[in-house]
Amino acid sequence: MAILTSLPNELLLSIIADVSPLYIESFALSCKRIYYLCIDTIREHDIVRSRLAEMQPLGLLRTLSLHSELALYPISSKLTYTPFEMEFLQLDTSINDAPLKSDINAWALQSPFTIFHETDERHKSVRDLAMPLMVTSLLNLRKIDWAIAYPRYLLEAVSQIVEASREPLSSVRQPLAFGRLNEVRIVTTCDCTYGMGLAVLLAMIPSVRKLKVLRICNTNPFVCPYPRYDSGVTEMILDEYADSSYLVELIKHTNRLQKFTYNHNIYGTGTSAKFEPRHVAEILKQRAGHSLLYLNLSIDVPGCLGYLCRDRYRNHNDLSLGPLRSFSVLRTIVTCVDMFIKTRGLSEFGNGTGTVQRLVSWLPTSLEALVLHQGLEEWDKDTLRMLFRGFRKNKQKRVPNLKLIDFVQCPSFEPLMSDNMKTAFQGMGVKVGYTLYWCRNPECRQVFEQLEDWEGRPWVEALEECCQHEWLG
Repeated sequence: MAILTSLPNELLLSIIADVSPLYIESFALSCKRIYYLCIDTIREHDIVRSRLAEMQPLGLLRTLSLHSELALYPISSKLTYTPFEMEFLQLDTSINDAPLKSDINAWALQSPFTIFHETDERHKSVRDLAMPLMVTSLLNLRKIDWAIAYPRYLLEAVSQIVEASREPLSSVRQPLAFGRLNEVRIVTTCDCTYGMGLAVLLAMIPSVRKLKVLRICNTNPFVCPYPRYDSGVTEMILDEYADSSYLVELIKHTNRLQKFTYNHNIYGTGTSAKFEPRHVAEILKQRAGHSLLYLNLSIDVPGCLGYLCRDRYRNHNDLSLGPLRSFSVLRTIVTCVDMFIKTRGLSEFGNGTGTVQRLVSWLPTSLEALVLHQGLEEWDKDTLRMLFRGFRKNKQKRVPNLKLIDFVQCPSFEPLMSDNMKTAFQGMGVKVGYTLYWCRNPECRQVFEQLEDWEGRPWVEALEECCQHEWLG
């Protein structure tokens, strides 16, 4: 470095101009002088990056097929389903796009991924090759957002990337595609099995830290068809409904999971997936017991009223979460009263009766914030009194760090929670409150999950309704 910095600015600028977009940021941090000389080059890269980000998938594909060096610029990619599919439906029939077809075929032959070099042309189409070719060429990608169908070539290409990241002697080029990927968001469409398999594969990429998989709709046990490696993911967010085997598959190879969110939906029509929260919690204990800071295992019953929701008692007879005291650093729990209720007497003609059992004794001593939904039950005065008596009797001994309790979807909170109960909670150093409406939109619900503003606002209040059109839709 001393030899490099002894060069005049003219030579350094010439060197900087040849530094790859993959490494320019790291090179700029080598010393203060080089940093200031790199500023203009970094700004130029940002301009190119912003222009590429504004392109539709087909336009980006055209550009990358003609100028492969530009694949080093994008650091995030958002591929939406409808425009992408429409463009490629047109691509298959448009005479004007023949040159692009030729470029894609030539690009496939140059790719280091062997899946693109198959000799049997009958099973290949330009549409199947295009998107996998594009994303496997984005070597500087940090974040990707997918809401598209998943062809076989994409899954097999990602599988090869995972293998290459674990095998130094792989024939796949270095640096690897997805070598810097750290955040993945997948909205499953069409066949959810493809989206679920893709999420499992991407979770195995060593650099990935945050994984979101939304709109999972799968009732069958999940079997991973790929070799499994340990995952570096620290945050998982999942939504809709999936057999517990899929949650277990994602969790059991993590080593330092810090945040886990799964919101399970139960619908009144059709068959929902079997949810086993106790089993999921046990796997979390084994894999993340000493690192998990945030846990969200909750249930929504959208549009399902009382006895009309027969799936309530068909697949969900055991919703117990089980003891959580072995989670030594768990600070926030978002869950349902169901997880701590032994429900009995369920029938097709009523909701049955339930009793709150051992709630306080099951919570970890590290807990600071507890968010309770009604889940499949109904908020009533007896349930709140049981909870109150348990906290009043065992708070200091069992959960000495508890500061906040939120009763979600409890519109009758004020009359149900008497003044002496509120005063007693204040004496215990616990703020209690309620949320009238729990937003179903996963993107918006994160605002509630973060709980970052609890300390800064009066607590006993009702939050306004949010994203009602999403809930009703």
